Amino acid sequence: MKQPEGAEPGSLLTQRRLAILVTGCLVFVLLSSFAFQSFVMPQLDDEGLALANRIRSPKFGDSYGYGRYSEGILLHRRLSDTVGEPILKHVPGLPLLVAVAYGATGSVQPFLAFQILFFFAALYCFLARARAEFPAIAIAATPILIALHPQTIKHSAAVMSDLMFGAMLLWVCWLLLKSAPRQRDFVWAGVVFGLAVYVREAALPFMLVTGIAYLLKDFRKYLRPALLMACTFLVLLAPWMARNYRLTHELIPLTTKSSDLFYYSSIPLTTETYSPLGPGLQEGGYAYDEIYEVYDRETRRWGDEPVAAVSQAGDRAQQLFEQFHSWADRPLPANPIEEGLRNYYSRPGEQAVSLLLKSIALFNKPPILAHLSETSLAGLLVAGNVVFHVFHMGVILMGVMLSFSRRHGPLIFLPYWIGAQYLQSLFFWSEYRYLMPFYPLLILIALSWYWSRWEGGLSANTRAAWGSSSRCSS
Repeated sequence: MKQPEGAEPGSLLTQRRLAILVTGCLVFVLLSSFAFQSFVMPQLDDEGLALANRIRSPKFGDSYGYGRYSEGILLHRRLSDTVGEPILKHVPGLPLLVAVAYGATGSVQPFLAFQILFFFAALYCFLARARAEFPAIAIAATPILIALHPQTIKHSAAVMSDLMFGAMLLWVCWLLLKSAPRQRDFVWAGVVFGLAVYVREAALPFMLVTGIAYLLKDFRKYLRPALLMACTFLVLLAPWMARNYRLTHELIPLTTKSSDLFYYSSIPLTTETYSPLGPGLQEGGYAYDEIYEVYDRETRRWGDEPVAAVSQAGDRAQQLFEQFHSWADRPLPANPIEEGLRNYYSRPGEQAVSLLLKSIALFNKPPILAHLSETSLAGLLVAGNVVFHVFHMGVILMGVMLSFSRRHGPLIFLPYWIGAQYLQSLFFWSEYRYLMPFYPLLILIALSWYWSRWEGGLSANTRAAWGSSSRCSS
């Protein structure tokens, strides 16, 4: 979205002013991270616990898994879990960074600070280059909204991959945000994607659809750059593939969890297992107790003896939690892909509802401060969440729609990224946080659109007023 004709790009927002603004936002998020760490990770300061339990978060189920892998790396000095089994069900980038930070300092705070610095450095470089394409006011407002967004603060205080992965996508945008990216830009994009895939597997499909976006724009011009990007990506991925083959004698390009997640996601969602709007509009999400019951019924359908029913003593809910809480340890049928496909074609009606709920889960407003719904602040919380819903629909979801309406803009690959993430959410797992890495891009696009409409209205009113004044003078 170009700036108004006759205006110097970024004239109202110099690089120095932008650097000061982004630095202020960085400091705010950094301070907020330290303030909320004990809220997100309640046992962080308990030195008597192992690393995995210290960083375990009731807000993010994956944090415990990252901790277990980090513990294993520190204990065995190789990419393995705590019992020495090789890491195969997850890419090792985040656990390795956490292990390095914890091993060097005895704390995860250096890692948390690093991910914040890395993200805002990427955001600054991207916005500095985007000044030539987007209005200055949208550029200035984007880091402020990102810093104030509850999800930024929440993720900055947790051991999760979203901030790190979002930063890497911003670096790709910084490289390719040109009217005609050169071959070396695509090579460096391949490098960034090749590193990003060790943080989240989604980097692979994102790299592929980035190439497709440019090939559809101009096949002859971008065929060679796209191939160079893909080859660079494969060079960086090759050591991981070689290591996996050496350990398993099987070709495992990324991880072994894809078939597992495909099967679990093939079990249809219902409104009992996923509620789009919870009490007070603040807690829209998965009812895991209900999901574990569904998993147990599925296990009974193809298993000889469901593990969750072996012990008759104790609380059944606790048994189901212990059996199914960690997706990596859940029981599986002999052929997860075949069983998953059977779930899809044998339950068409249920799957239609499930696909709708998965779509809502990806694009839904993130929950905030749900625990306050039973306190005296419940009314205020409801009002705040209504405002948050309006913001999410009017900015984040508006940005999604606008990205598809401007396919040949400076971010021609963005709709392909969103489409790739949407397909992954439909057939693997769907959660609102998977849209979070796109937030800076979506906010910038939406604010630019609103500003162009506002400025157009002001210009029309100014011209009308000027014309009326001229007639009166005559």
